[in-house]
Amino acid sequence: DDFEQILALGQRMRLESLIWYPEIDREYLYQNWQVTLSTPQKFCCIVAENGSKLVGWLNGFESGFVFSPMRIAAHDIFYIAPEHRDYRTARGLVLAFVSWAEGLGLKRQVIRLDTALRPEKVDRFYRRLGFEPIGGQYIRDGGNLNHHCGDSGGGDARRRHL
Repeated sequence: DDFEQILALGQRMRLESLIWYPEIDREYLYQNWQVTLSTPQKFCCIVAENGSKLVGWLNGFESGFVFSPMRIAAHDIFYIAPEHRDYRTARGLVLAFVSWAEGLGLKRQVIRLDTALRPEKVDRFYRRLGFEPIGGQYIRDGGNLNHHCGDSGGGDARRRHL
């Protein structure tokens, strides 16, 4: 039953996001779900519940750098259903992620704003929890903000000669 609720949350995130996400492949998600649950030293799946209903989800994983053995924690999914979106729920998910990471000795955690929803509010929230903004995220081909799959985004862009 948890998997079905994760699938439903993923669909909601996908539809609400200002960033384009591909259709969810149920079997692919299920395989990843199984790997995540069976490998807690590499992955975490943290959920927020309201009774028996899952209302939020944060997936994290151990990552690193090609040029250093240093390991870090990063998140893959962080979503809370709008009707349950509040500071307490979001804080609980993020702090559980930090706790999971630090329990593995991963002192650096990276968290992003992937849905492009209310970036100013999310920025303040992350800063309150000790995260600092660094860099940015840029998407090419498929990352348009209007959910138009297949739209190359060319529009009436003009070629510039420098």
